[in-house]
Amino acid sequence: MSRVNQQLFDPFGQEECEKEVLVMKDGYEEIFFEEAPFNEPAISENAYLIIGRRGSGKTALAHFFTFQKSIPNSRCVDVNEPEVYREVIKHLAQYPNSEPREFIIPHLVGVWEAVVWLTIVEYLRAELDSVADVLRAQQRQSKLSLNSVFERIKDLIVPPDHRATEANLARLNEEGRLDHAKAAIFSTSADRPLIIAIDTLEQYDVSNDSMMNAIAALVEFAATFHAKYAHRGLHIKVFVSGEVFPFLEEGVLLNPLKSAKHPVHLLWRPKDLLRLISWRLFKRLQKNGLLLPESVPIRRWDDSKEVFERMWVPYFGRWVTNLRGEKETTFSYMLRHTQMRPRQLIVLCNSVANLALQEETFPRLHEDHLREGVKTAEKRLSTEIINAYSSVYTNAGKIAEALSGCENIFPARELDKRAKETATHWPPHQYSLYNFRRFVVELGIIGRVKRRNDESGYVDADFEYSSEGRLSLSTQDECVIHPMFYHRLNITVKDGTKVMPFSSDRSVSEREGI
Repeated sequence: MSRVNQQLFDPFGQEECEKEVLVMKDGYEEIFFEEAPFNEPAISENAYLIIGRRGSGKTALAHFFTFQKSIPNSRCVDVNEPEVYREVIKHLAQYPNSEPREFIIPHLVGVWEAVVWLTIVEYLRAELDSVADVLRAQQRQSKLSLNSVFERIKDLIVPPDHRATEANLARLNEEGRLDHAKAAIFSTSADRPLIIAIDTLEQYDVSNDSMMNAIAALVEFAATFHAKYAHRGLHIKVFVSGEVFPFLEEGVLLNPLKSAKHPVHLLWRPKDLLRLISWRLFKRLQKNGLLLPESVPIRRWDDSKEVFERMWVPYFGRWVTNLRGEKETTFSYMLRHTQMRPRQLIVLCNSVANLALQEETFPRLHEDHLREGVKTAEKRLSTEIINAYSSVYTNAGKIAEALSGCENIFPARELDKRAKETATHWPPHQYSLYNFRRFVVELGIIGRVKRRNDESGYVDADFEYSSEGRLSLSTQDECVIHPMFYHRLNITVKDGTKVMPFSSDRSVSEREGI
């Protein structure tokens, strides 16, 4: 690979937002795709709870809050300190399960209140004299920084003695004069709003009741904080893993209708992913003077057809012959090997583009690059999906192997036969036919046929990852396996069938070549 091509490695950007922000710093704002369908809903005054699966863009959206324009003159404190934050949650989770959930969650809400207010005070310490005075008073007991805020909270929590913890929190209010600090903050927050973004962990053990109580308390605290202070210029945004939220909503939150109002789900549509990935490529090629003549000018980035013709087709081509010798559109070919998440599409496109860089054909990508790049990347993507659930389902990888050798389209009753092969891989008393179905659906390995077009060979399917709720299967349903798992599970593909794990107007898609 030439030196120039080495500099262009991974031309669609980093697969992790944290890395991009670290490398690009303020330049990250230039490549951020501001027209995603949930950017504005997430920053609106009504939103405080944002739900997304791994790779759906939670961290990118949290960073967007630092430069968004919808809330003028605002500031953002991004509580995204994984090591410290993880320790606080673990400390909160030390409370035993002897107390009823109805008691322990309201208690933990008070702990989260202290965490958030101390974080706000620390963030504004250099701005407000009155806040600085508060901090100086507190420093006689313990020096405060963002890390020490969490350390101080851990010192105040005395599990399982909730009364001692409540006494410590009350003393913090009295000795730290937090009420005075709040008054000073409110005096400026109307003119200079503050956004508090809390990005939670991506993996939880949903069988750990203490841990789930701690997260439920955070959601319930956010609902109360939002109701009290959003109109006063303090906007809280809590990000929760989409893999875990159903468990919280169904069995842990005390009042889901009250504490999980108007959640924003990070669900991507094909046309939005097309525009996002094309925008990232456009910015990289523009910076390096590699844009093809067909790509300029692009008048409307909100027009997916124009973006497709000017920024996708010139580089990826319109058609590809897949590994089974069947012709299909390039964008559908790429997209159906993802679970509709930006990170996955970035990984696939980089895998393809890096092959073209090695052969020095970039920015034009040939069919061989698409076939080999997708085959290589899908192994990583399927592993990440399984890893995301490793805390939810012990032995997730071994359980998934029960589908090995299955056909890509089959009747749902086949799942019960496969389930029995996994009995020894489940923790004691957790194996059941229902739990196996729940497992394969939650991971997005299995979907339900929505419609078929035998003439074109396309099979559209619904998957749980593309919905806000659960996807249920009956014995009468017809199931499909997600193409991302074909090689991993050695799936037998019926001749001429192409599973599309997303909804689309197939007639329009085929006519347009999308």
